[in-house]
Amino acid sequence: MKYVMSILVLLIMSYSAPIFGQSIVTIRWGGNLTKLGGLVRIDQPRKSISMGVSVAIPIRDRFSLQFCGDYVPKGVREDLHYGHLILDIDYVEFSGLGIVTIISPRRAPSLSILAGPTVAFKVRNEGEDPLASRYGGGSFDFNTLDFGIAGGIGTQMAISKTLTVSAQLRYTLGIRSINKTVFYVINAQDRAEKRGLTNHAISFSIGIGLPYGKKR
Repeated sequence: MKYVMSILVLLIMSYSAPIFGQSIVTIRWGGNLTKLGGLVRIDQPRKSISMGVSVAIPIRDRFSLQFCGDYVPKGVREDLHYGHLILDIDYVEFSGLGIVTIISPRRAPSLSILAGPTVAFKVRNEGEDPLASRYGGGSFDFNTLDFGIAGGIGTQMAISKTLTVSAQLRYTLGIRSINKTVFYVINAQDRAEKRGLTNHAISFSIGIGLPYGKKR
């Protein structure tokens, strides 16, 4: 633990402000916890690793825009009383986020609030509805596009005049059903009921950033 604290102190001491005010390209990676809204009970959300690239463009002193492209696995693991459900959906997701800085990075590691729309393109899905054979369905499939809204918090710190470290915590909510085929669940009356499913994801990422362009 003392070594971790020593590294943090070294990073803070080496903090340098001139890097901020420039556009920054960041390579990011992190983890996801995902589920599908519309199911009865989630026992085990899908855990996965995501990775991507973002570009942050300063607009004003405390406001910037961030454009992201990420490979994001989503889906769910759920134990139902009629079977074990595994649904995997992998996306390439693009987001455009507005970032408002609450604590300026010129004094300490920054604190920001971020929010904006997302659009995701499905690249892979696997899974089967355990009730499909009873109600005339088959292998489960999803729409190619998914639209959502993301929001969260972030922090950023310069460790040299040409390098930044950042971290973000996000919640992404799908705003329309992703079903292509019909999905069934058992309701409280022990009857099969058609449901629409929406993506829900909590993600944490860290990134290494490089500035480019002129300082604003």
